[in-house]
Amino acid sequence: MVSYNPKIEGVVEQSRASRGDPEENIKNLIYYKMGEEFDKAMWGVDIIRGELIVIQADKKQRKSTLLANWVLPWANQLKQKDLWLCVDTLESGMPPETYSDLLSCITATRMMVGDHLGSRDRNTWPIVADIRADLENEMRLSPKFLRFGKRTELQQKYIDAGEYAVATLPITLWGPSLKQGQARELEKAMKRWDLLYKGEHPDAEGCEHRIFACDHVQQYSGFAGSGDYHSLEVVTSTHSDFLVTHPGAVVVDLSQVSLGSKRAYDSGASGEMVAKGGNKLAAEAVTVFQTKYDKDKHMHYMIVETPNSRNESPPTVKQEIDRFSGSFLKPAVPFYQR
Repeated sequence: MVSYNPKIEGVVEQSRASRGDPEENIKNLIYYKMGEEFDKAMWGVDIIRGELIVIQADKKQRKSTLLANWVLPWANQLKQKDLWLCVDTLESGMPPETYSDLLSCITATRMMVGDHLGSRDRNTWPIVADIRADLENEMRLSPKFLRFGKRTELQQKYIDAGEYAVATLPITLWGPSLKQGQARELEKAMKRWDLLYKGEHPDAEGCEHRIFACDHVQQYSGFAGSGDYHSLEVVTSTHSDFLVTHPGAVVVDLSQVSLGSKRAYDSGASGEMVAKGGNKLAAEAVTVFQTKYDKDKHMHYMIVETPNSRNESPPTVKQEIDRFSGSFLKPAVPFYQR
């Protein structure tokens, strides 16, 4: 075993040796698939060196939607590498079954639109408002619709196709209950992640995971609903430590800010909605994404910003979105506010 040389000359040599071939490194990047300009600026998710990625904004701003639309292309790319993706869904209203339905609805809606337009190339699709003008009665797929809606033959066709496509992806879903993996218990979740990373978890034997997504991270036991973001610092440090020993990606969805954080932001005392534990997230993360969504004025798109990024930050983008399924339709385009 080669000993570590802390002298800068040794570190430079080690960096050169570990850097590898750029062409091979590119093959290990996992892309967001949000559009050519966005992906080029972000480079991609580096599952070899390890990345902590944060989605952070006020509640009801489509953060879970953004994450779900990343999970699908990430899983498709990991499938080619025989690797897996873990999603811990901590929100009581979004158990694993509902999350699965969300992924199926996103996939089914894209299939429906692609077949209707005669092309799966989203770059050629018209704006979502025009798409809905033709498919208004059919584009109503959502987890709630799957549970309660009376569907047409066309809708059932794409529901079946979407569920089949999602079922073949290398994704494991975990929730708050005992039988679902106790995702809200941080210590138990980290032990499960360790086994999943190694492919040694008894419920997913041989399935080596490299991306770990945590939806609604503020629901971890100990500070759920309390507004105590000191505990979030502990969570962030734990996730960062995990990446040191398990290079891959951890993606965190912080669904809301504490009242104190919001007041600090509104008063101008804080330049971003990242007070207290949120500051820790911003400091540790490779990239912090923020979302904005106004269902009354802009129900057909959401705004995605990257105020903090160690990569070359892409421009703020407008992402076309289906308001029922949450499916990203056309690729994201630069958005310049006046």
